[in-house]
Amino acid sequence: MKILLISNHIMGYMNVPKLALEDLGHDVDILYYGKSPLMFKYKSFGQRTISFLRKINGNSIKKKHRENTIKEFTASLTYDKILITHPQYLNKDTHQHLKSITNDYIVYLFDGLKKMPIQKQYTHFFDEVFSYEPADCEKYNFKFITNFIPSERFRNSESSPSLFNISSKDVRYPKLKKLAEYCHRNGIPAQFILFSKKPLKTSLFKVIHSKIDIQEIDIHLKKVTTFVDIQRPEQKGLSFRVFEAIGNEKKLITNNNDIKKYPFYNPNNIHVIDIQNLHIQEEFLSTPYQKIDNDLYHQYTAKKWVKDILSLPLI
Repeated sequence: MKILLISNHIMGYMNVPKLALEDLGHDVDILYYGKSPLMFKYKSFGQRTISFLRKINGNSIKKKHRENTIKEFTASLTYDKILITHPQYLNKDTHQHLKSITNDYIVYLFDGLKKMPIQKQYTHFFDEVFSYEPADCEKYNFKFITNFIPSERFRNSESSPSLFNISSKDVRYPKLKKLAEYCHRNGIPAQFILFSKKPLKTSLFKVIHSKIDIQEIDIHLKKVTTFVDIQRPEQKGLSFRVFEAIGNEKKLITNNNDIKKYPFYNPNNIHVIDIQNLHIQEEFLSTPYQKIDNDLYHQYTAKKWVKDILSLPLI
């Protein structure tokens, strides 16, 4: 099959299903909103202002650039399937064009609608709508699918009992701060990296003011035994950090109690915390990761994910 993927780069996560599809023998094109040829930079403040005014009608200069580029890229092409993430980054005419050149136009919502409600304005363009957020699936009759395992590259890496988290300074910050304070008081080795646009004086976090690339993050991830995942208040679906932990056989500390509903939940590997009453047992940090069953593991691989979301033959 010939398949087109259009997505944010998202730390390279979407390249994983692309490689999985190619491994299955499919012909795959991928376009990233923030990379050439779709990437767009305003030439002046005036152009940015004009684009902002046009944005009210859902057709900013940036979206128009993407429309023209996608139409040029797909000229004379048709696809068996097209998979989109972040549908709000394309205008109406682009969606109509893409739908006209495929038999199956599919969207995967990388964000829940409580966080990013604008996505709902675009879901009617698609033949199928998938989401990892159970509440959205129940309310809007979307199809449920989890995120996928993005990597296994830190398996068997030399590591010592320690925690790691990297986050932006947003609504999660107060919870992260409480966890960082707890680790500091109790002598639990931890590194918390915080991206903040504004200066912030703190000894609990390594504060950065520009996004770091995945290669630098990897340096930290391979040295630790435990990933930390603090969810936004409105989020119940499982983030990629959960599946990174599974793929790399790392333990996980999270405040998402809904993770207990999933078949891979194992209290030896996953510790659900109450931010208001923090307690992390030393035994959890010091005991080894327990491998999950191979058949269960396979259910969360990128290869299984693309077969499910694109309705591909189970070969």
